[in-house]
Amino acid sequence: MSGNPDRDNRSAGALMALDNLFNRNLDARLPVDSPIHQCGKAPISILRTRPRDVLKLAHRKLHAWPYAQVPECWRWLYEEAAVHVAWELVRGWKKGLDEGGATLVSPVEFDDSSEDGGIPRARNVKEDWMTELVRVLDLAFIMTGSPGRAELWGNVMRTLEDALYPDSQGEDGKPANDHSPGRRRQSTAGSPEAADKSADMVPRPSKRIKLTTSEDSIKEVPKLDPENTKSPPRPGLQKIYIGDSLTDRRFLCHPIRRVPAPSLDAFQSYLSRAPSGLPEPLIITQAIDHFPALGCARSWNKPEYLMRRTLGGRRFVPVEIGRAYTDADWGQSIMPFGEFLNDYMLGKAASPDDAPPDDASRGDAKEQKKSQPDPTYDESDEDSGRGSGSSYRSPSPLPAPRRKPKGYLAQHDLLSQIPALRADVCVPDYCYSTPPALPREFSTHSTLPLPRTLDTPLLNAWFGPAGTLSPLHTDPYHNIFTQIVGHKYFRLYSPRANAAMHPRGKDDSGVDMGNTSAIDLDEYFDVRCMGFSEDGAASSDEGQATIECKVFDGRFPGFHEAEYLEGVVGPGECLYIPQGWWHYVRSMTPSCSVSFWWN
Repeated sequence: MSGNPDRDNRSAGALMALDNLFNRNLDARLPVDSPIHQCGKAPISILRTRPRDVLKLAHRKLHAWPYAQVPECWRWLYEEAAVHVAWELVRGWKKGLDEGGATLVSPVEFDDSSEDGGIPRARNVKEDWMTELVRVLDLAFIMTGSPGRAELWGNVMRTLEDALYPDSQGEDGKPANDHSPGRRRQSTAGSPEAADKSADMVPRPSKRIKLTTSEDSIKEVPKLDPENTKSPPRPGLQKIYIGDSLTDRRFLCHPIRRVPAPSLDAFQSYLSRAPSGLPEPLIITQAIDHFPALGCARSWNKPEYLMRRTLGGRRFVPVEIGRAYTDADWGQSIMPFGEFLNDYMLGKAASPDDAPPDDASRGDAKEQKKSQPDPTYDESDEDSGRGSGSSYRSPSPLPAPRRKPKGYLAQHDLLSQIPALRADVCVPDYCYSTPPALPREFSTHSTLPLPRTLDTPLLNAWFGPAGTLSPLHTDPYHNIFTQIVGHKYFRLYSPRANAAMHPRGKDDSGVDMGNTSAIDLDEYFDVRCMGFSEDGAASSDEGQATIECKVFDGRFPGFHEAEYLEGVVGPGECLYIPQGWWHYVRSMTPSCSVSFWWN
């Protein structure tokens, strides 16, 4: 045994509860109308006895097509195989305890290769049976979106959370594992209150079990953004710091209009009366003050709260590694949330000033499309410089300083994966308005299919340190971008300026990148700031700066003259981004945001 009888007893209770939960849900036959039957009878017939073999098959099928074209049946099969693998693990651990086994280990070890269904191993997280179980289920969610077993997965995660924190209470007096949504302000839409699915939580399991966790997994740590206070109204021209070492201090020359929370009727009128059907962006204040994520008890600015909601940091998430998805060395890695939080969000990775910026990764760098997470990505290659994002060579005999690349949990459906976090935000009323469709003359720069009509808003989470960015691009939907922690700088260009944005078009592999500009705004800022000192005075480099500006303008004619809007969105504020507007985003501080796409 482990040498701690009390802990072993609690582990045994947790495993027994999970075994019963899987048995109740997986013992019944699959529904006859499930898409999984399109995979054939053979893999379905061995799910119970050989789930790992089925997982390997489904993993190969998921990678046989471009991600968006994978037949739905293979997502269902991968998910079903994953939950059966999880059940097999639970039964094995339970049997090991019953027989007096020395340790709680997986009966069959996973590795990083795709031969085991692409399940990556954790790094910098203490390996225990719970981490192993979470790894299997979270990867399946990331790969499939949980098409058929969302309720089961939610109940498993709820059981694990109850096991880790059985008696704790939050600052509001409620249990720390209470997932009830926060109270919204009175809706002005009549029905949105019922339509807001903040309560889409899975039912609580009837049996509560206990399990201890390491004390350092939820230890007190500094806030993500110590200056995370609601931003005061900003005058038209204000000197701000918009980035890290890649940019300089500058003025907001064309600020986005800021308005205190308009009613839904007023917002609808604003959309309907927009000239040429092109409403402009708005920074909206005082509209999301009711979000529990902005409060005290469930504040996303408290790392210890995020650690609790992610099972002591055990939940696995996809993280973008690199400066921007347009760079050749950009990639994705799946890692425990605690590792992401410690290594990237809390500043334990090297700062951007530890090494010069990588000029080779800008401008004409080979485009790389944003794709599904690659579970076979080997983080150990970072030690050899792979993925470091820097081709810098020191002029001295000493080796060039190394820095860890940025890590960005970007555009991920984290709130469906972790319903406890979904309960901390609400769909803004403005997502129940009827925005104008983008006129066709402003959408000819891309051959991407028209966006589907959404029954409910699409939510995506964005967590990252200072300096993370999204390159200049457009989205297929209208967006209410809500800022929970930290500050972000936005620069936006109207669809009228499409030609000046120089869309990328199709890349060498035929992928349409027409919604992303070929212009690197970081390079643009560098060029435009070259001839000036920090206080705005001309420097000795003014002549060289003029040459650089002419070269840049020759590569991208019309861009410098294009009209734009810019602004900083702080905690408790939201930004309305109309469909088709080009936008560049940079985090000024560690930040957490949630976007709400709707049409």
